[in-house]
Amino acid sequence: MERITVLPEVSSGMPTIRGMRITVAEVLEMLGAGMSEAEVLTSLPYLELDDIRAAVTFSEREAKIAAMQQLIDEAYASGFLEESPEQIVEEALRAVGA
Repeated sequence: MERITVLPEVSSGMPTIRGMRITVAEVLEMLGAGMSEAEVLTSLPYLELDDIRAAVTFSEREAKIAAMQQLIDEAYASGFLEESPEQIVEEALRAVGA
């Protein structure tokens, strides 16, 4: 995800596109409002199509990680797991190369 950057000094550390001050959330909001990729590129001409696609992929990945974290937390709270949720997430992320 080299197109997605998280820099403390840019946009308060929010995920951005290539270190620019356009956040992943802004791109997703535009798409969610019904704009096409072409319309987003017209509105933000310094972006590239791969930037938009990277923002969507990043968002999907983050959603999967959040869902996984919730399931692990619930399983741990129910006594189904002996390892801590943090250990399990770290192992899972290592397994998928994240």
